Amino acid sequence: DPNKREVTIITPVDIGDNSEVVVKFLPIAKIKNPTATGSNYQVEVWTTNDPVKKLSAQYNITARTGVMNGRVTLDPPRANSTSNITISFKISNPLAKNAHTITLIFPSGFDVPPSIGASLITVGGSPLLDDPDVNSGTRTITFVTPRDFSSGANVEVIISKDAGIVNPAKAGKYKLTIYTSQDNQPVDTAPFDIIKESQIKDVLASVDPPTVGKVARWEITFKTGTLGGISTGGKIWIEFPNGTVVPGSIPNGTVTVDGVTAVTQRVLSLKIEITSPKDILPNSTVKIVITKDAGIKNPTSPSSTYKVKVSTTAEKTPVESAPFTIYQPPVSSLKIEPDKPDGLSGFYITKPTITLSASSNYDPSPRIYYHWDTAKDVPYTGPITPPEGVHKLYYHAEDRFGNIEDEHVREFKVDTKPPVIDLIQPEDGSFVKDKQVKVIISSPEDLLDAKINGKKMIKGAQGRWSLTVALKEGENNFVIKARDLAGNEAEISFTVYLDTTPPTVKIISPKMGGLVTTRSTTVIGETDPNSKVHIKVSAITGIIYEDDTFADNQGKFQFTLTKLPPGFIGITATAVDPAGNEGKVVSNFIHKETILLWIGKPEAMIDNEKTYVDPDNKNVVPFILPPGRTMVPIRFISEAFGAKVLWDNATRTVTIIWGSTTIKLTIGVYTAKINDKDVKLDAPPIIREGRTFVPIRFISEAFGAQVLWDGTERKVTIIYPPSGS
Repeated sequence: DPNKREVTIITPVDIGDNSEVVVKFLPIAKIKNPTATGSNYQVEVWTTNDPVKKLSAQYNITARTGVMNGRVTLDPPRANSTSNITISFKISNPLAKNAHTITLIFPSGFDVPPSIGASLITVGGSPLLDDPDVNSGTRTITFVTPRDFSSGANVEVIISKDAGIVNPAKAGKYKLTIYTSQDNQPVDTAPFDIIKESQIKDVLASVDPPTVGKVARWEITFKTGTLGGISTGGKIWIEFPNGTVVPGSIPNGTVTVDGVTAVTQRVLSLKIEITSPKDILPNSTVKIVITKDAGIKNPTSPSSTYKVKVSTTAEKTPVESAPFTIYQPPVSSLKIEPDKPDGLSGFYITKPTITLSASSNYDPSPRIYYHWDTAKDVPYTGPITPPEGVHKLYYHAEDRFGNIEDEHVREFKVDTKPPVIDLIQPEDGSFVKDKQVKVIISSPEDLLDAKINGKKMIKGAQGRWSLTVALKEGENNFVIKARDLAGNEAEISFTVYLDTTPPTVKIISPKMGGLVTTRSTTVIGETDPNSKVHIKVSAITGIIYEDDTFADNQGKFQFTLTKLPPGFIGITATAVDPAGNEGKVVSNFIHKETILLWIGKPEAMIDNEKTYVDPDNKNVVPFILPPGRTMVPIRFISEAFGAKVLWDNATRTVTIIWGSTTIKLTIGVYTAKINDKDVKLDAPPIIREGRTFVPIRFISEAFGAQVLWDGTERKVTIIYPPSGS
């Protein structure tokens, strides 16, 4: 009953005796508080079973409060379109979840639909629990808060553009009105803008190099406007200034948008269309890079007023960049001293001095860079000289604005050194036996000509020149003069000796047929100085020495023979003199070897050199075999004679090979074989301490040696060749 301010409620639940009952009136019930403030307000309550009215405790009605710091953001704030709407404000009094309400009143011009789904509005990040109350006529939306907020809290309400709220068709500034059931004084937000269209701004263009007529790298930056967001696949148009040459097709991979490669095509002679490879936000800076590989060439006329124009699918009005300058490049030149080559075939035979200079209409001190051949550029700091050989000088100038002149190139041929002449044959100071010789020279560089003693030499392959010249007996002196392609001259001289006489060869020591009683001896000979001498020495056992040696400057040569076998020693010495003539001598001497052995002793003597019967086993000694046979070690004696000793374990046979003589002994057998002839032994060969011993008499028969016995010293002496032979 509005007049009595009474509300009758039919209870939806059973209420027991002595129960506490809570009745809540939500703001949506639209029960308004009194207009006067006070602290003595009370309500009366009664029920059908408790009809006596009871007063509540007194409660306060305070003055009305409003929200603070209200702000609205539209994304996008475009006229006559839907936007994502963000409303933020600060509350004075707390809001309870599912109990208190928030009311939004949109200004005139907004079109609010009759209903909005709960999921399309969030409060403090939480979606509404129930659909809001919407009044399209008054453009009012009221909803219950889905979460608690404490006093002084900041509240953010977001309404999706899918809610269908349409912005005013007219651009301008607008305010939205806010109040809550706890802060029920309606309060306007700060003004916000509705705009018809935004515009690109802050367009800048840089060109590298900023030189007329050059293919350049372009970097263009701009900032999108409030409504300038571009989705992936949107278009960006760039229009270049007059005079720019834009190729008919732009290669893939040569244009990037914020570092991401974009597909680009030419749509007009000076205009390209870039398909954005990414989403671009409103109010964001965009960087377009066009590499040199795109092939866009600068205008050919210098000017400081060049501009590019930029537009997009979101902001179609072209906006000019700040002006930029395209410069005339600096100009470099060079001066050479001497100004012309002073050698043959365009060569400088004295190093020229090169001075570089440069001028510019914009820079009083342009820099000069240069390099030789494929080296890297270096700054020019003063006069330079070319290196030896044929080289190309590359140079250009650059100004402080980055303008680079087209590179100049100049070839220099420099040869200040005389040619190198190498004598291939004959060797300087050499001896030859032929009456003519082919002279060959070479040079690491090309020669213009070469002459030997005034006669022209013949050019061959691989830089060689040759000529066959006649020789006279004895000393022949030659001078070769040569010129390289530059005209530098060089000469060499050499001497060749003609020698057609064979060398005489002599063996001085040991004398022919002489006697040597030591196991080592030095053979001394003489022939023509510096001759090569081939030595061959033979004995009964075959060749015991063969080698080459050289005669010294006095013609002397020598070599040493060691471990000589006994008997006849033949020497053949063949000398080849430096001219190639050959001479030979044959000589010989006798090596008389004496071997001493002592019964029971491991020591032995060979030509007065102390040794051992068996260096590895001192128990191997000569002995007397009853009834009185002197036994000696056959291997020791055979090897002292230079013989070869073989052992056949299967047949227990010793085979001794000494020159043309073959001796076979079988352990325990009284018969030996010498060249297949049976020889009776005084005692059979026996093995003691791992060595084969034979009677001493066998040595005389097998080797033809002289054997002596000294009973006093118990000493055996073996001599070969025997005395008197």
